[in-house]
Amino acid sequence: MLLILAVGGLLLDSVFGEQFLAVYSIPTAMLAPMLVAPSALLMTSTRLRAQVRSRYPTAWVRWLVWPAFILCFAGLLFISGQGWVAGASRLLARKQSAVELQVVSVGRYESRRTLCLQRVEVEYMNVKSRLCADPLLAQGEALAGKRLLAVGVTSPLGLHIEALRLQ
Repeated sequence: MLLILAVGGLLLDSVFGEQFLAVYSIPTAMLAPMLVAPSALLMTSTRLRAQVRSRYPTAWVRWLVWPAFILCFAGLLFISGQGWVAGASRLLARKQSAVELQVVSVGRYESRRTLCLQRVEVEYMNVKSRLCADPLLAQGEALAGKRLLAVGVTSPLGLHIEALRLQ
């Protein structure tokens, strides 16, 4: 069940996440417990430990491989959360609006092997976010320090950008 939630969140993030600008910010100090808590719960589960002990009798698998797997899985659950927020925000989005964004930095132009050729880091309401500018920026190139007008639909969780315009 957790694997389905994690994969679903990653799919939602790939669909809605590139053009989603969240209006909340989580302090970095709060991120560590979010990653460690699922790991600790899975590692201390007596039922799960008994299954691992019977399935993998060698100690190095139990003490090295299994904890590494648990941490990777907890990281997958942690990353998928942004996709669920972006998907829920898209369902709640109702009002068309335009907001002004400040370009903080512009990523280097990527080769054709990636889906996003140009990434920009923007700031809105003191929250920084990375966006894919390829399908959004109609004319010109975004330069650091410039202002962009973002047109999209808003929800209580953020803004789904449909177009970017240079100002």
